[in-house]
Amino acid sequence: MQADIQVDTAADSSAPQEAVLILTTQGRYSGKSEVAMLSYRRINNDFIVVATSSNDNFKPDWFLNLKEEPIVHLEIGDAKFYARATTPTGRSRLNLLPVAKELLQQLDNRIPRATSVVSLTPMC
Repeated sequence: MQADIQVDTAADSSAPQEAVLILTTQGRYSGKSEVAMLSYRRINNDFIVVATSSNDNFKPDWFLNLKEEPIVHLEIGDAKFYARATTPTGRSRLNLLPVAKELLQQLDNRIPRATSVVSLTPMC
């Protein structure tokens, strides 16, 4: 069953301002909730984020956490819900690279090889 999440249109991918969500993951070592604010784009029913760090070659903690526990909590505006995180591979990843490029504008149009695109699919 497809989730029908009502998100403020100001956070839609066509909006000019930066769309931001709050992602809560379970710490892979601590088991405690860890929060990250991320830019995203919405494609169909999924929310797309990019796991990269411009400062170093390590994946961000939130990404490593969701690899261990893919059920995450999202907050977008007033909407709060759970989602399942997946990391597209192959052609699916290639299809999302233009979105990743848009989300990583601060990196001078270069997408680091180690960049992972993450799809967050709402659960109902």
